Amino acid sequence: MSSNINIQRICEHCVKPFRAKTTVTRFCGTICNGRHAKQKIRDLKIKVSETQVKENLISVINHPVLLEFLTIKQASKLLGICTKTLYNILQSGKIKGEAPRDE
Repeated sequence: MSSNINIQRICEHCVKPFRAKTTVTRFCGTICNGRHAKQKIRDLKIKVSETQVKENLISVINHPVLLEFLTIKQASKLLGICTKTLYNILQSGKIKGEAPRDE
């Protein structure tokens, strides 16, 4: 049995009105449906990434031995950048740093 109903709905992705043939239709077409699904995946990946960054920062902050100075490798890991980028920032003078001393 087919239904002859037409319901005025608003697309959850593009927020444009459309005519739905069922009461559970959420999107105006397959394009909006696909875009919404991809956006959900992107949002989930961003949320996972933010959670990992927070966990890394907490583990660094709660480290039993807080160092007065960081090595290039430690600083780059803490800032989330590669060591070459950190060397470039140090050379430009945006961050002050000291050369390691031989003891």
